[in-house]
Amino acid sequence: MGIPAIPAIIGIYCTNTAVPLLVEPIIASLLEVLVLPLVAGQLTRYAIARKSGPSYVDKNLRPYLSLATMLSMLALVFVLVFNQYLNIITNSAVSVLILAYQAIVILGLLSFSLILSRILRISYEDHQAVALISITKNQSVAAAIAVSALGPKSALAPALVPLIQPILTVAYLHAEEYVKKFLAFKKH
Repeated sequence: MGIPAIPAIIGIYCTNTAVPLLVEPIIASLLEVLVLPLVAGQLTRYAIARKSGPSYVDKNLRPYLSLATMLSMLALVFVLVFNQYLNIITNSAVSVLILAYQAIVILGLLSFSLILSRILRISYEDHQAVALISITKNQSVAAAIAVSALGPKSALAPALVPLIQPILTVAYLHAEEYVKKFLAFKKH
């Protein structure tokens, strides 16, 4: 749902700002960065599974592919931060604002997921799955889309987010006792 929502949200946002932005490059970058690799990966997985069996993919390839994915994402974040270091230093006020806004977004998402989980009587374990996936979105993919659609200067925000995201995520995980108490409900 996020793939088609991104251009729509950006289009709505851009109608309320003075920044002219074409939605077409964003759609093209979504296709380039998300859809095409997903399709290529699924077709490759299907071909290997058909030739060697599904268990071969799961047992023999999955650990290596997971490691390669993680290392690629970390390398991309490193390159982004390294590429933006001068911009981060010279625009430190903007950098601090980006981090503050991201912290507000993360805390807002956590609060919303907590309230929704309590209303819907979702267990702590299920809530954690929803909350963590909501706040740990893949910044390297966001950065790749931004750079592909808007150019290198647009990578500042995605380069900074990994500086605050893990800190707030770990802090939230350490609040386990309070979260469990908040989500506790009486069974009838």
